[in-house]
Order: sequence, then C-alpha cells, then structure tokens
Amino acid sequence: MSNGRLQGLEVLVTRPGHQCGLLCAMLEAEGAVPVQFPVLSIEPLADSEALDPGFAGLAEQQLVIFTSPNAVHCCLELMQQRGLSWPDGPEVAALGRATAEALEKWKIPVAVCPDGPYTSEGLLAHPRMHQTADQRTLLVRGIGGREVLAETLRERGARVSTLEVYRRTRPDADPAPLMERWQRGGIQVVVVTSLEGLDNLLALVGPDGREALLGSGLVTVSGRVATAARVRGFTDGIVVAPEASDAGLVEGLVNWRKKHGNGGVAMKDEDNNKRQTGETSGDTNPPPALPGNSEGGDSGRGGDGRETTADSGSPRSAAGLAALALVLLLILAAVVAAGGWWLYERLQALESSQEGLVTDLELAELRDSAVSSAERLAGRVDNLAAEHQSHVRDLARAEEAMQQVRQSQGRVDERMERLEELAAAHRDDWIRSEVDYLYGMARHRLELRGDVSGALAALKEADTLLEQLGGRAVPQREALREHINALLDVRTVDVAGTSSRLAAMAAQADQWLVHEEIARLDAEPMGRQPDADLSTWDGWRQASERAWHQLTTSLSSLVVVRREGPPPVLMAPDEEWFLRENLRLQLQTARLALVQEQSEVYRDSLVQAQEWLERYFRQDDPQVERALETLRELAGKDIRPELPSLPERRGGNREEGS
Repeated sequence: MSNGRLQGLEVLVTRPGHQCGLLCAMLEAEGAVPVQFPVLSIEPLADSEALDPGFAGLAEQQLVIFTSPNAVHCCLELMQQRGLSWPDGPEVAALGRATAEALEKWKIPVAVCPDGPYTSEGLLAHPRMHQTADQRTLLVRGIGGREVLAETLRERGARVSTLEVYRRTRPDADPAPLMERWQRGGIQVVVVTSLEGLDNLLALVGPDGREALLGSGLVTVSGRVATAARVRGFTDGIVVAPEASDAGLVEGLVNWRKKHGNGGVAMKDEDNNKRQTGETSGDTNPPPALPGNSEGGDSGRGGDGRETTADSGSPRSAAGLAALALVLLLILAAVVAAGGWWLYERLQALESSQEGLVTDLELAELRDSAVSSAERLAGRVDNLAAEHQSHVRDLARAEEAMQQVRQSQGRVDERMERLEELAAAHRDDWIRSEVDYLYGMARHRLELRGDVSGALAALKEADTLLEQLGGRAVPQREALREHINALLDVRTVDVAGTSSRLAAMAAQADQWLVHEEIARLDAEPMGRQPDADLSTWDGWRQASERAWHQLTTSLSSLVVVRREGPPPVLMAPDEEWFLRENLRLQLQTARLALVQEQSEVYRDSLVQAQEWLERYFRQDDPQVERALETLRELAGKDIRPELPSLPERRGGNREEGS
C-alpha cells in the first residue's frame, strides 16, 4: 500500500505464531514490513492432574474469569477432548475484548468485560469486580501469570481459585536473520506485548544482537512492560499502545513513527551507507611516514641540499653513519621504554577491571532490584490509570445523565409554570366546585347513613377551602357555620362503647345468682344413746332434758321466714341453662339493633333482659344489681336522635346565604 501510515517501516513482531496473523495483515495494509519472530510458544497442559477437579467444579463457581484468548481456547479444547460442555451456572468475565471475542466464538455469553485498558487493573476497575465478597471465583489462566488479579479479589472478600490450562515456553529460534537485517539497517521497531516476551527476546538475540535490539524502537501494551524495557536499556523511544489489541498496536506504531521513526530511519540509512563505502570518521588523515622512508624529489639529497653518493669514503660520511647509529640506538631505547610503559598500563587496567568485577555484580543486583521495584510501581500506576479511566467514564456518564435530568427538569418546570398559570386563572372556580362536592358528601353521609361525624368533617373541610377566597365567600361560610353548629348540637351515641358494654354483660351472665329451691326436711336418725334409768330421779331428769332438746330442734327447723310480695319463681337446673342463654340472646339482639339503628328492637331487647333479671335472679347479688343499673341506663338512650337537614345547594358558584 503506497500511501500507508507505516510505509517502509520494518516491524519485528514477537507474538506467538498463531496470534500474529491479523496483526501482520494490518501492518501490511499500512505499508509496513512485518518480520515474524515468535518469542513465546503456547502449550496446553493436557496432562495436568488439576484439570479434572477444576472442570468438575465449574458448575459450583459463581464467577469465572478468563485472562487471555489462549486461556479460552486451551480450556475449552481440553474440555472438548474430555467430552465436557460449559455449564450454565457461572457468570463469565473476560480480561479484554479479544478474550471476549474468543468466548463468543465458543458460544459462551460474556457478562463482564472492561471498556479499557485491557489489563488486570482495567478489569478490577469494573463495578462488578467490587461485588465479589464471599463469592466462589475461578481464574482460568496460564502458568506463571500475574497475581495482582487474584490478590486484589481476595482482598475484596472473594474465594479465589485458579485453573492453569497452558504454559508459555521459549521457542528454539535462530536470530541470524535478525542480525542480517540489523546490519543492513532494517527492523526499526519491535512489538512486545508481555514482560516474559521481552526477556525471551533479549535471551534469544544474545550478546551479539543485544546492542542492535536495544537501539531499536519498542511498542508495547502496558506501562509495566515499558518501564521494564527502559530499565533493560532500550534507548530509541518506547511507546505504549492506546489499547491491548491489534488495532491498538498499529496505532502505537503510528505514534512511534511520528515521534521517533523518521530521524531514526535516516540515521541508520546513513550509517549503513558509510559501512558499505568503508568511510569512517577516523580515516580522514593519512598515516604518518616513517623517517628515512619518505618518497619525493628530495630523497637523494643531503641535509644541506648538496648531492651525495653511496660510495663516498670521506670523513663526513663516517660521521653521518655514526650519527645514524646513535639515532637508531635512541629510537630502540624509546621503543623499549614505550613498550614497558604500555605493558605497565595494561597491567594497571587489568587490575582495575578485576577490582571492578565486584562492583559490576553489585550493580547487577541493584539493577535487578530496581527492575522489580519498577515493575511493581508500573503495576500500581497501571492500576491507578485504569481506575482513573473508569472514574472518568463514570463521570462522563453521570454528567450526561445529569444533563438529561436538567433538560427533563426544565420541561417539567415549564409545564409546572403553565399549570400554575391555569390553576391561578381557575382557582376560585376550583375551590367552589370542591366546596360543592364536600357539601354533597356531607348530605349523603347525614341523610343516607346518619353519619354525623363524617358529615361534620366534610363541612369543616369545605369551610377551610372557602376561607381562601376571603371576603368573596362570606355568605357561603355563614351558611356552613350554621349547619356545623347544628351538627355539633346532636347528641350521638357511642356505638362502639355501648356495644362493648353489652358484650361484657353477656359474658358475665353465668356469674349471676338465680333463686334456689328451699331444701326439704328429711328425718335424720338420732345417734344411738343409752336408755335412761327411769327407776331413779337422775334417769327421769336425763330423759326429760333429752325430750325437750329434740322438741325445740324440730320446731326451729319448721319456722320459714318469707318476704312480702309474691314468692320468687323457682327453676329446675335444666331450666336455668335455657334462661341464661335466652338472656345472652337478648343482649346480642340489642347489640345488632344498636349497629343497625333499630331503636324499638334495641329498647325491647334491653327491657326484656331487665325483666328476666328482676324475676329469676337474686336481687341481693351485687353483680345482678349492677347489671340492672346498666340495662336501665342503656335502655334510656336514644340510639337514633333526630338529625338536622342539610338543604340542597342551588349553585356552588353563587353567593347565597343558605
């Protein structure tokens, strides 16, 4: 594609082979040159002893979380091999959109998926993940995954277990093609999606390719991996993709090229051209000529410019040879001294390097510690960033909802203002209509049901409404006050209280004493006593005293004291039961007549009960006496007093005095 945003950019794709097809196609569509170099291999754990118990307990889980598409495919393929199907019980959550799409391909509905970022922190920021207290939660993942998801859910009260269905391994890949590309200036940027993949890539390229790799750009999906890459020495720009997806990685590469790509490509092309032509910054000056080996027109001349010959035997030639020997000796001494000095410096450098070995080890330990701290800090930053993004989305949704509420409130306010205007325009008419309705209700309660209290309440409510009209309703209020006073003068009967008193009397009927039949005189056998001896005076005296005692006792038992007037009616025991039941029946009849406002039946029932009490029950019984007083009091009440009449109103809106 000639006009792609990544035209000519060589990208090293390190994702597993079965997962990089779509990304490579998208890169080619943008004009890039993808170079596949998988640094991770996915192996399902078909022989794991924990799989069968884990699959058997799926139906008991309340929430199942898949952490990657690999977890989805490996888990469901292993279940399919065992003839198992996915249960209907658990709620399913996906760590990201790609994982959710993988679940949908297996026809498994996804209930929870974050809007972004697609990381453990992004999923933990979802509202559903804050409602996991005391819930059985299963994490389906690979061996060696991050623990932040499980630890955070346990802190929130979830009962978390894990099911590991695959392992990530480092493939046996040959880095030689990568070295060739780097040597000729290719592979400007690397795509790495996990910390484990980053470490595997560094291990696969080895020391020979480390410098070229660290000099390349890097695009990743999380701040945690970006921080680890900086610590490990990447220097040519690190960019975090906007989301953990193929499309997000493409956008991350576009962002990298905008920031770093153009200058970096030009510099590498220039370096490549220099390497091919053999030009370096150190080759601009020719090597110095050795003494006596200079080539030129003055090679056959002496020091004074006069011509000399090789076979000259003059004393001047001998002196020259001696001087030359001295010079050579000095040069040799200088060379020996320089060699000694060079050897001494090498020894010193070697000792210094040996002393620095301990420092390098310490620095390595410090670097590893710094990497771990940086990774933990990056995880916290990712978590905070995910929660921040979640809060921003929630605030945006809340703001949108508030805007809708404001609009709705504005429409409601407009309608309320219109209603208030209409109500103000027709307020008097409405009040008079309501007064007419209340007055009609009062007439109905009073005339048809005899409900004085209900009619009185309706008239008082009508008077309260008329009060709002002020002086315009004075005649109507005067008429209402007359009717209210008339109803206040009516002496009504407390139906509930009277009924309760009658019920209490009926319950006490068994305690009232009736007249009893006088006991008959029965001959009582005399106690056997010894016969008196009539032959002596004492015997006659004892016999006389005994006879007189028996006579007086018999006469006293025959005396009966009767009251003046007719004798009381005496009843047999079976008749007494019928008497009490009939008495209760009269009292219950009076209660029923009281409720139905049947004055004659009410009064006749109480009078009949009173007569039976006076005739058949003992008047000296305090309970009978109180019952008679109560019956006389209740029989004297008028349970249906005469009620005043409420005339029909001839027009609610006309000011009238009646």
